[in-house]
Amino acid sequence: MEQLAKGLETGVVLIQFEQLYRKKPGLAITCAKTGQNMDKNRYKDVLPYDATRVLLQDIEDYINASYVNMEIPSSNIVNKYIATQGPLPHTCAHFWQMVWDNRLSLVIMLTTLTERGRTKCHQYWPDPPELMEYGKFRVKCNSEDCTIAYVFREMMITNTETGEELPVSHLQYVAWPDHGVPDESSDFLEFVNCVRQKRIENQAILVHCR
Repeated sequence: MEQLAKGLETGVVLIQFEQLYRKKPGLAITCAKTGQNMDKNRYKDVLPYDATRVLLQDIEDYINASYVNMEIPSSNIVNKYIATQGPLPHTCAHFWQMVWDNRLSLVIMLTTLTERGRTKCHQYWPDPPELMEYGKFRVKCNSEDCTIAYVFREMMITNTETGEELPVSHLQYVAWPDHGVPDESSDFLEFVNCVRQKRIENQAILVHCR
């Protein structure tokens, strides 16, 4: 945490991010570009590689999402993530299918629903204590706690075909501007610390922005 805080203050983290390649040569992107899948992508230039994309366990197996493994240097730790786009109105059922298929217990949202009057992400969960159905999944938001920088929600996902349930924690960071960085690193570090506390070892975390 101390190293991250220093990197945010000095701008080193931003420099490292800018050095990342935008596309990796040699990896194909074909499934995302098929006619039946194009409308499931929010942006035409942000598409998953065939080799790392998440396959849904359903008739339609496509969702704009990728498996990402992050190896921590000088350790045996590999942090697992699923990186995806913010759901569109017609992809919410696919989103919850992905959560269910991978038995995910933690969802990280790095965007607000709207900014400057523009929709950034469709609200894919109900307000507490309501419930909504997305395809074969019933989602209930049991609680919602707000801080200045983030919102913490506890949800229960029910497979209406089997009756099985899956508890999901939802952490939404609301202080990250669309074209910029958070004003206060302390707020973001508090958020990161909360994510670490909620993380279950060896389980992937689902992360999305808009």
